[in-house]
Amino acid sequence: MSKPFLLSDLGVIQVSGADQTSYLQGQLTCDLTKLDEQGWLAGSHCDAKGKMWSNFVMLKSDQGILLVMDKHVLSASLSALQKFGVFAKVDITDASDSLYIYGDLDQTTETPAIAKAQLPFGCLWLSAELVDHETETTDWTVQQIKAGWPLLANAEQVSEFVPQMLNQADIGAISFKKGCYIGQETVARMQYLGKQKRATFYLTGEAPSEALGDIEVNRNGNWRKAGTIINAATDSQNQLHLLAVLASDASAEQQYRLSQAPQTPLQIQDLPYTPAQAAE
Repeated sequence: MSKPFLLSDLGVIQVSGADQTSYLQGQLTCDLTKLDEQGWLAGSHCDAKGKMWSNFVMLKSDQGILLVMDKHVLSASLSALQKFGVFAKVDITDASDSLYIYGDLDQTTETPAIAKAQLPFGCLWLSAELVDHETETTDWTVQQIKAGWPLLANAEQVSEFVPQMLNQADIGAISFKKGCYIGQETVARMQYLGKQKRATFYLTGEAPSEALGDIEVNRNGNWRKAGTIINAATDSQNQLHLLAVLASDASAEQQYRLSQAPQTPLQIQDLPYTPAQAAE
């Protein structure tokens, strides 16, 4: 039986109290009325302009509602949730030091989980126990990238992207029927008025020894900045896997490369889903 991956780059915001569900329903893009039915939800947390503070996997446990996100963006979401939470009966804390976050590519593994999410590419689960685990998480990240599951992980990218730019509608992280939440007007306008100019794409290439930098595209013989890397991993075959935000009309026929490693061509690959429809 394979060992789970200890996902130490991830953290947890714990929300508990009598108003936990109603409070988060007015803060996040996902529909919390479906949490009991599914056991977990994908979602995003936006500022008033509809730009993402974070995206996350939400799980329900006896300890409350748990939002699993990258630690580098956790503080932005935590501060915003606590700021508005003073008007509701909720307790909002950073539970990252008291819970362990694991990932299993073998989704049938028995676990001492307090909460579990069967994601398209593997099982994410939380426990108060430290179990025998793998510390090298590249295989997990590669599968996350292949699944087209972007995870905001750079503090400098906080409040830079509207959720659709990170394919959040495509992975079911946005409800367009739930009613109002912070940033909802911008998110809905982009969906229904067709104003989305950028989206996340999956690209591959040979892994360079240099830093990655940005993505560049060849336009009539001139290389120009084309996009921003969200997630990256190199597999055991020295293949680089990327999720990057590019122009929505980007195609595999165009030439792409890394700005810091211009000798490294990149190729757009198919994602395992088709764009979500506005009538969701």
